[in-house]
Amino acid sequence: MLNASETSWPEVVAHAAVAHLPPVRDDEPTTLRRDILDELTDHLACAFRRELLKTKGERERAEHNVRQRFGDPAKVARRLWLDAMKGRLMTQKVLIGTCAALVVASFAFYTLMWQAIASSQERNALLAAQSQAANAQMLAEAQNTNAALLARLEDIGKASAFNDPQWNPVTLRLTSSDGSAPFRSDVIKVVRVAEREQGGKSWEFWPTAEGVVDCGLMQPGKYTIYLETTWGEGCYRSLTVMPGRSIELTISCPTAPPKSIPIDWNIDWPENLASYENYESSWLLVSVGGRLVREFGEDTWTDQDGGRILAFHPDGRMLNLSTVELPADVADLVARSSSIRSFLQDRRGSPPIVEANEIWAGGRYSIGEMAYAEWNKSQGTLSLLQDTSKPAIDFGNDDPGGITGGKLANLLTVTLPEPSFVAPKSEQATWTIKMPSGLIEWAKLRHERQSQAGFGSIDQSALYPLFSRDADAATERGRMPIEAPRPRG
Repeated sequence: MLNASETSWPEVVAHAAVAHLPPVRDDEPTTLRRDILDELTDHLACAFRRELLKTKGERERAEHNVRQRFGDPAKVARRLWLDAMKGRLMTQKVLIGTCAALVVASFAFYTLMWQAIASSQERNALLAAQSQAANAQMLAEAQNTNAALLARLEDIGKASAFNDPQWNPVTLRLTSSDGSAPFRSDVIKVVRVAEREQGGKSWEFWPTAEGVVDCGLMQPGKYTIYLETTWGEGCYRSLTVMPGRSIELTISCPTAPPKSIPIDWNIDWPENLASYENYESSWLLVSVGGRLVREFGEDTWTDQDGGRILAFHPDGRMLNLSTVELPADVADLVARSSSIRSFLQDRRGSPPIVEANEIWAGGRYSIGEMAYAEWNKSQGTLSLLQDTSKPAIDFGNDDPGGITGGKLANLLTVTLPEPSFVAPKSEQATWTIKMPSGLIEWAKLRHERQSQAGFGSIDQSALYPLFSRDADAATERGRMPIEAPRPRG
């Protein structure tokens, strides 16, 4: 009988063989490796005992014989493991192969689908292009046919209309005033044709880029043509339509707004006015209007300066009381009367902002009226002297007295139809305005606290504030919010 030391070698060899098996798999039976180890150990042990008996106890020779007959134990163990796992391995390979085949089939299917869609898109694009080309060709042919028909109908209509003396074609051709420059249709705001008789009809037209104004067919009669530029310059032309005659009238138009030049406003103050104690508070208000006339060939274009109210001080300061918008630095001043749209600003001796320092070159300007005013620093008011011989100012209506429409109404004024001033066409203009003697005498009487025949008695109640403000706020900010005139006291 063999002892324990004689049987240990098969177990060692079996354990070593099983150790070379593949890693444990999830689907591998839990007892598979133990069964392989037991079976391999039994076979090795039986073969080893048999060889020991044959070799009469020679251990090394018995081991050698066992290995020769049995083979490599590791290979035997692996073959046993593969025999046991064959079914599961084949199932897994079949599954993997099936999945791979499905992936390849899907890829091939989507490739074929993409090719089919791309081919279909190309065919559709080609068909759409062919359809568009055919439609464009048909549309062009239809347009040409319609244009020919319309032209034919227009020719027939003109011929028949021309044969009718009650309807006559009228065409205006607008040309550039400068022969070297092309006509600019963008400078013409409107072309209006109106019947001369009172209550007659009027029509508005706009020129083409080439300056052609097609007025259509017009009945015999007298008409007035009015053209206006985008900057407000206008031109009037007379038009007489005779029966059975077509009319084509040429009008020269400006290409740019009139030139503006800077102007220095000078007041010829009387010398003795400076001797009065209220000299520092004296202001002269002047209403100035202008008109510009420009001639281009047979056409005369005019524009009107709606009028401006300028306030002059003997120390050279000037205020424009007719500005439409307030400058940004006095934007907090609130206009409280629709008839007074400007501002006064006391910058403690510094020159105020002036917005009346440009006039038209070649324009004719005239002075409409003048008035005398006084500035009261303590009360923060500029007052115009009222003529008590005229009707009292009505402060209850929406348009109270004061500066209205570019004139000084219901106040002590001197009307001056002359002098007029023609601005030069140079780069600088200077206009010296002389105070009329009547206004000088009135100022003297005001300073001397006397009365003047024909103007009534002068007292403090005859002064009305044209602009007023809070005295404390005025001292702090040096500004005057605009306010409608109202009686004081």
